[in-house]
Amino acid sequence: MKKFIKYVTIVIVLFAIGYWGYKRSQDTASLLGKIHIEADTAIKIAVQEIKETLVLDALMAAGYYYDHIGFSGSRKESDSLGERGIDLTPYNVVFYTVPQVKNTLFSTFEIYDAKGFESFVQAELKDESIPIVEAEGHGYYVAVLPKWKMALAWNDIKMVCAFSPEIEKSIPTRIFADILNEDKTIQDNKNPLITTLLKSDHHLTWVDDQSTVTIDFEDGQAIIEGAIYTEVPQRFQPEITIESIEGASFQLVFDANFDYQGNREMLTAILEGNPFFEKNNVSLPEVLRRTNGYINVAVNGRTSQTDTITTYEFDDNFEKVAKKSVQEKEVPKVHIALGAENESLMAYLEEQETLNPDSVFEPFPLYQLYVKDGPMYTSFDTYKGNVAAREQISANFFDCRIDFDQLRRDILLPQAGSYLKPLEKFHLTAAQSDPNKVVVKGSLFGKEADINMLSQVFFSTKKDSIR
Repeated sequence: MKKFIKYVTIVIVLFAIGYWGYKRSQDTASLLGKIHIEADTAIKIAVQEIKETLVLDALMAAGYYYDHIGFSGSRKESDSLGERGIDLTPYNVVFYTVPQVKNTLFSTFEIYDAKGFESFVQAELKDESIPIVEAEGHGYYVAVLPKWKMALAWNDIKMVCAFSPEIEKSIPTRIFADILNEDKTIQDNKNPLITTLLKSDHHLTWVDDQSTVTIDFEDGQAIIEGAIYTEVPQRFQPEITIESIEGASFQLVFDANFDYQGNREMLTAILEGNPFFEKNNVSLPEVLRRTNGYINVAVNGRTSQTDTITTYEFDDNFEKVAKKSVQEKEVPKVHIALGAENESLMAYLEEQETLNPDSVFEPFPLYQLYVKDGPMYTSFDTYKGNVAAREQISANFFDCRIDFDQLRRDILLPQAGSYLKPLEKFHLTAAQSDPNKVVVKGSLFGKEADINMLSQVFFSTKKDSIR
C-alpha cells in the first residue's frame, strides 16, 4: 500500500512538473514574435487562464451555465480552426502600442494554413463588402474595416491588426512592413516587456518598462490592481479637496494637477484635433489655461427642462408663420465642475458666443447645460440651482464610483440596459502613494456572487443572440 501511495505521489508530482513546463513553454511561445521591437506598452489577455477559470466555474455552478448557454445549428463550418487557418484565441492574446504611431493598438497572430486563411478572410470580408488591397512591392495584403476602426495586414505567416479611431486616414504601413517583411518583433525572452508579462499569472495584464496593472475575474467581482511609476516625482497631488455628492449614481473626480505643466501638455496632445473645439469657435489651450486640471462629473437623479419648440404654419393668406410652444422633458441631473483658475472660463465662453442669454452652453446637443461661475469651480449643470455637495479631503487624485441600478434609472438608455443589468457597483481609484509611484485599485461587482464576473457580463451581452 505504501509503495502504491509512493508511486501515485511520484506520478502526481511528475504530472504537475510537466504541466507547469507545458504552460511555461506555451506562455513564452505565445509572446515571442508577436510584439513589435519598438513597443513601449503591452496588454496580455491570458486566454488559456481565463478558459480554465471558466471551466472550473461551470463545474461549480452547472445550473447557471445550463440556463444561459444555448445551441444553434447555424454555426458555419468555416468557424473551425482547421478551416480558418488562424487561431484567434491562442494561449495568450497580446496587444501593444508603438510610440511613433499615436492612438493605435496593434496585435499579431500566427497563420497556420495560408490557403485556409485566405479562403476564410476573403469570405468574411466579402460579406462586409470590404476590398482587399495588395501592398505594392511588399508581398502582403491590407483590408480596412471602418465600422470596427480596424485595419488588417497579412502574408502567409502572420496577420497584424491595427485599431485606431482614425484608421481610415492613417494606415500604419511601416509597422505592417516591419513585422510582415522583416520580422521586427521581440524574440528575446529577457526583454523587459516579455519578462514582466511572463511573471504575471493574472487574466489581464498591462505593462510598460516599469509599471503593471492587472485585472482578475473572480466569483461575483473583477479585481483591478496596479502600480504606475512616473519619471517626474509628485506628478499628482497626494491629497485633494473634492465635492462629494451624496447618492450619486455616477461620480468621477480627477485632479490632473496643472501645477505640473507636463500634465496640461499631455491633455492638450490628447484632445487637440477634436473637431468640437474648432466647430464651436473655442480654443482648447484657452480653455485649459482657465482651469487647474480638476474635474468632477456626477449624475444624481433626474430633473425637468423646458424647450421652446418652433414650428411653422400657413395663415389664411398662405404666408408662413412661426409658432412657438414650450415643451417640458425629463433629463438626467448632471453636474460637471471644472476647477477655476485666475481667468474666468465662463467669461471666455461668453466672448466666444457659446452661451445664450440664459447662460446655457449651446454647443452641447443633448441637454441644456447651465454654466455657473464660482470662486472654486466653473460648473455645467442640467439644472438651474446649486448642487447639494459636501467638501472632503481625499488621498485619491482619481476616484470613480458607479451604482449601476440607479444609473440605469437616471440615464434611461434602453440599449445599455442589458449590458448594465448584471452589474451592481464599480469603484476605481488612483493615488500618488510615493513621489514616483501611483497605486491603482478597483472592483467591479456583479449581482451573482457565486458566478464568475466575466461570465455574467458575457451572458448579458449574448442573451438576445444565443438561442
